[in-house]
Amino acid sequence: MITLAIVGRPNVGKSTLFNRFVGKAHALVHETPGLTRDCLEGVWDEGDFQFRVLDTPGYEGGAPTTFSDKLWELTQNAIAQADVVVWIVDATAPLFPLDHELSRHLRKLKGKKLILLANKCEGQKSLPGLAEAEALNLGSIFEVSGLHGTGLADVASHIFHNAPKPLQELSRKLPDDVEEEGLAKPLQLTILGRPNVGKSTYLNSLLGHDRALAGPEAGLTRDALFVDWTYEKQSIRLVDTAGIRKRSSDKDTLETMSVEQSFKAVQFSHVVILLIDGLSPLDQQEMKLIQHVLKEGRGLVLAMNKWDLVEDKDRKIKNLRLDLAHKFPEIHQIPLVPLSAKNKKHLYKPIEEALEVYAQWNKRISTGKLNQWLSRIEARNPAPLVKGRQNRLKYASQINTRPPTFTVYTSQPMALPQSYKRYIRNQLAETFGFTHTPVRVLTRGSNNPYEGAAKKKRR
Repeated sequence: MITLAIVGRPNVGKSTLFNRFVGKAHALVHETPGLTRDCLEGVWDEGDFQFRVLDTPGYEGGAPTTFSDKLWELTQNAIAQADVVVWIVDATAPLFPLDHELSRHLRKLKGKKLILLANKCEGQKSLPGLAEAEALNLGSIFEVSGLHGTGLADVASHIFHNAPKPLQELSRKLPDDVEEEGLAKPLQLTILGRPNVGKSTYLNSLLGHDRALAGPEAGLTRDALFVDWTYEKQSIRLVDTAGIRKRSSDKDTLETMSVEQSFKAVQFSHVVILLIDGLSPLDQQEMKLIQHVLKEGRGLVLAMNKWDLVEDKDRKIKNLRLDLAHKFPEIHQIPLVPLSAKNKKHLYKPIEEALEVYAQWNKRISTGKLNQWLSRIEARNPAPLVKGRQNRLKYASQINTRPPTFTVYTSQPMALPQSYKRYIRNQLAETFGFTHTPVRVLTRGSNNPYEGAAKKKRR
């Protein structure tokens, strides 16, 4: 597939165009310059063509070792991956010194096709930025509007027809009736946690290159960063999210937008890796994050970063397991995995646990096996009597997966105590291997539909 890297100075509309390309609000859009700090990725479908698109931080110049220089390094990594560099300028304003500085960098590119998009061409008569951009003579120029989506079809056609034939074949969309037929969808895996616990460092270590901005400062990540990745032949879509801190009375608009995007990423995840600082105890905010993930019915892996600095490792894990078992009895055992993102130790253990959680999350048990199991656990430990009468467990069925959800039909469902419901759930998890995923058990009152058929058979 042809890969495009979007570059430009801050506030020229790169993220607006990126969202227009991919058809989703992946990148945060706000009047604040320099909002994008990571390299975002998406797929642009335009007519018969399909492209991989990388959105980059705004070019701010800056000396080496500065924050702006780190952003430029991320942009250079994206350019290295790209077949086409798409330079965005603001057509409604004269070119800034940063535009000219970036143009000098782009002139030095070798083996990369460069096209220039003059953005914000919404019918204005005077477009000084467009006139100055044409004078630079850097390649093909297109008038577009990220706000309205105009001019993009011509851009897609130009990119496709000027690409080498092998890339053209990879970027040609298949007919709807065969597209993705029989292909397994990727595992949606979100990395969640408080600010500055090492989420972006962990992502970069997994990928083997810097894709997200990482550093000692808290709150560097703002957008939810989506990256397609493969581990042991399993397609995975990794999502790095903004750090979620305790809400303050002063509402920061940008932080609120970032947190909302993080929670939305959880909602569409299959499994969440909650990264915590191994040197600190679980705080109230992390407890709330665990509760939120389980309430959404997502799979969960707890990854303890900075493990190389923890002194009494056995005691740390023992205390954490006791704390989790006490506060979250609805899941049999949350996987706990130690790692060091900075030193690249045990990087793949959370991924391996996530794959196991994902398998359990999708598991389905036949009704026959469930009812044999139900008879056994009732014989070992019958439900408490109701007014001197037995409260029978009549039959069970699995009504859903993702997360595994079961219905148990009883004589008096309202009379079943919570302790007995926990007994049913725990026995279900132990017997059928749902140890690492949330399991939902509903109780209903109904006659067993198999009883009538059994009576007719006896007659």
